[in-house]
Amino acid sequence: MITIKVSISSLLLLFSFAGCKGQNPFGTELLMMEKEIAIPAVTGRIDHMAFNLKDKVLYVAALGNNTVEVIDLVKGGAIGSIKGIGEPQGIAYIPERNEIAVASGGNGDCVFFNAATFENVATVHLAR
Repeated sequence: MITIKVSISSLLLLFSFAGCKGQNPFGTELLMMEKEIAIPAVTGRIDHMAFNLKDKVLYVAALGNNTVEVIDLVKGGAIGSIKGIGEPQGIAYIPERNEIAVASGGNGDCVFFNAATFENVATVHLAR
């Protein structure tokens, strides 16, 4: 008797979705791949990314590499690498200061770099 009830409820569930067509795809005309950019110096996984709209530069937190890779999107290649950040994860570009903020998963610090020179300008030590 139990199997009949399960079968009937399964059929009712199946037929309730029979007229459902789902949502049509949307936005496909807005996002189109322009180019593929390899970062051969990076090993391991990457985490967050940040975009510098003015200079058309992408900052990639290469978590497994302990670096932040700087990618020129116009030229289509790496133009720099910020080394020595333990497990870079969160990353943000601050246009008002032309700085890159990088959160380190290794030691919990938030490190700020000059976006033009990649020099460390400040470090905030956060409790873990």
